[in-house]
Amino acid sequence: MSQAFGGPRSQAKGPEKGVFPLDHFAECREVARRYLACLDAHEQNASRCVELSKEYLQCRMERDLMAQQDLSQLGLTGPNVQPASSLPKGAAPPPSVKE
Repeated sequence: MSQAFGGPRSQAKGPEKGVFPLDHFAECREVARRYLACLDAHEQNASRCVELSKEYLQCRMERDLMAQQDLSQLGLTGPNVQPASSLPKGAAPPPSVKE
């Protein structure tokens, strides 16, 4: 039967962005926890936690949990932003500013 409920079936297609593998091995969990703690400490004001956000995204890119992309293309800009591709494989991102 090629039709369900009277209509033709179509191939499901995922979104272009926003889907990436889960961190099953908790490789970036510590950075994620620090970021969430920062948000809690600053009343969910993400602008106060930008450095941790950058660190988390760089962690994911280094471990192939998301595509390599310049952080500026993800809306993160500033003097400490460097493209993930410029980091040596396995290198840690620059330390975040802690408040």
